[in-house]
Amino acid sequence: MESSKKELNDISPEPKGKIEFNSEFIREVVKKEVKRIGINQEYLLVVALNSENSYFVRSVALDCIEDDSTLSLFIFNVNDWRKNAMVLALEALNKINDQDMIIEIALSDSDYHLGQEAVKKIKDVETIKTIIATSKWYGDQIKWILEDKSLSSEVIAAIVEGYEYYRIYDHLILKHPNTGPDTLEIFAKDEFYSTRKKVAEHPNAKKDTLERLAQDEDEEVRKIAEQRLLQFS
Repeated sequence: MESSKKELNDISPEPKGKIEFNSEFIREVVKKEVKRIGINQEYLLVVALNSENSYFVRSVALDCIEDDSTLSLFIFNVNDWRKNAMVLALEALNKINDQDMIIEIALSDSDYHLGQEAVKKIKDVETIKTIIATSKWYGDQIKWILEDKSLSSEVIAAIVEGYEYYRIYDHLILKHPNTGPDTLEIFAKDEFYSTRKKVAEHPNAKKDTLERLAQDEDEEVRKIAEQRLLQFS
């Protein structure tokens, strides 16, 4: 009698349906089931906060939370910072849209990195200026904020206007691709020719700024500004 046991070599590697059982597929299946069943946000929060759960389980639970206030509760209550909690907290922050909650997170003492990421999400420039000017720790974190190439021109302008010692980081501001024309104008009046040269080289420098730099006392600054002005002719 022949054995009915199937050998591994007999199994076809081609699936009937094109489904890849990776983490993202599982995540999407769980999200659909959570919505279908109607699991409440509070339960998902408890799952996400439980440090005994794996990172993946906690991350999926967070991904299923749609309420900003519940996501904010996670950020302010997670405390197992050595167990991927920072990554989870950033995932929660990235989902929050409520500006008041984002500002609260930026001003909190929960974690420096989390605070600086929150600042990047604030839309009101005056608020950013106030936070940077009044938060003691931001002086040490400005460098990391400015190294983000996706940083908006509004946030950069707020740093220059709100942070008393912004000149420490002028090399980062002047090479940032999103530094705006008005911010560059401030540096165009700098006493150091090397700073004025960087302004002349910056692609966002406006015509009026370049015209003035074309009359600069430094020959190298003048040449760069004159060359850049050819773009406007």
